[in-house]
Amino acid sequence: MIVKNLGVPIKSITIDLTKNCNLRCSYCFTKINEVNFQLPKIEKTMLFKIIDWFFDDEVSGSPDNLPLEINFWGGESLLAWDLILETIQYAEAKAKKTQKIVKFNGTTNGTLLTPEKFDFLFKNQIYLLVSLDGIEETHNTNRKYINGKGTFQDIMQNLFYILERFPQQPVRISLTREIAQNFFDIIFRLHTEYKINVFHYSVVVEEEWTEADFIKFEQELQKLFLYYITQKELNPNFYIHNFETLLSRENAQIIYPCGAGTSYLAITCDGSIYPCHRFNKFNDFRTWEEKETCIGHVEYGFKDNHFSKLFINSNNHIPDKCKNCSVYPKCKIGCYAINYDTNQDIYSPNSVFCTVRQIEDKVIRKFSVENKYNSLQTITKEIIEIFEYVKNKLSNEEV
Repeated sequence: MIVKNLGVPIKSITIDLTKNCNLRCSYCFTKINEVNFQLPKIEKTMLFKIIDWFFDDEVSGSPDNLPLEINFWGGESLLAWDLILETIQYAEAKAKKTQKIVKFNGTTNGTLLTPEKFDFLFKNQIYLLVSLDGIEETHNTNRKYINGKGTFQDIMQNLFYILERFPQQPVRISLTREIAQNFFDIIFRLHTEYKINVFHYSVVVEEEWTEADFIKFEQELQKLFLYYITQKELNPNFYIHNFETLLSRENAQIIYPCGAGTSYLAITCDGSIYPCHRFNKFNDFRTWEEKETCIGHVEYGFKDNHFSKLFINSNNHIPDKCKNCSVYPKCKIGCYAINYDTNQDIYSPNSVFCTVRQIEDKVIRKFSVENKYNSLQTITKEIIEIFEYVKNKLSNEEV
């Protein structure tokens, strides 16, 4: 059975402008590494159909003060620069006609974010998140061109230009086991040497983490959080998204872990709809009707089935594993797509993801009280040692 909408207004979508990418990152969840031929980019007619569908009141609701978000995705979205320009022009005209507000975001690997492209985006208040896995040694381990060459230098050449004009340019780090072992030093160097101020990170669950990996990550995170709270007031541009999100949730009641399948959807090149972009695997060539995680199509509507309803009902489902977990109120079973990839069940939390969240919560609780940074008047020997480590790093940097 097909229905017109999910019963809730959709306020944000990603659009796969192309499934092609000029990189072959080792951990890519799209499974593009298993495809050895050219993948399609979206046809202009389908792109316009997606935008028309999104602005329909049946999908995004009546005009209000909440902007509709269109996020450029792929593949590498900047490979389809012409379609980015088409999207902006068509969607802005549509917004004016429907009396709705629209804004644009996206993610890029950074290799094609040239000064000319950045200047256009910046002028139009469009900000792309740049993927950067730390310093050159760690970044080039996983994020390489198709020919195997590392991409760090090319990205930094673009970022140097960007950061001079926009110090709040965010970067996203995929937290691998390797990066976790030196996480503080990596962020410290990116912040002090490369002048990057805004960081996001997400754990790579495709790797097998050991107990030793988690212990080392906790040590690194303690140093990083202490550095963050001591530097934050000195540099108002300094921002670590993960820390601020967890601090904001300290006393908050969240309903869902994210907007996937409720307020946010992902649309691929052929118009197929997914609860989020991670559910769309590029090595699966079945029709949209056959794919278990595809919940609809912009031309036909939504599947009225069990899977599509799981997301709206997730707040009523607490897995046994989560019932006695102190982090659950801030986490709400973690990432649906990661859970599905590892356990074929969006309600079954991934163990690596869980442990990382528990470590983050433990560290933040140690250094903060009721969502306010601790004055450090009451500190243990362990914290003193961490503080001395951070202080020495800063002293060496000044020298």
